[in-house]
Amino acid sequence: MYTPKVVSASEDESLLEGAERLVAAGIGSLAVTREGEVVGILTERDLCSRWPKRPTPKQTRIAA
Repeated sequence: MYTPKVVSASEDESLLEGAERLVAAGIGSLAVTREGEVVGILTERDLCSRWPKRPTPKQTRIAA
């Protein structure tokens, strides 16, 4: 049985870092964590809807 590796990002990482993780892994979503626990999901759609509203994705945190 194949179990894929879960790709995650801390809620304190920037939107840019989250986007880079998605691209590097070739995936469309990743788990968002706080202190090692999953607290949400960041998707390509989230990035498309939030990025244009945030002129500084390098400084905007995933949890914002």
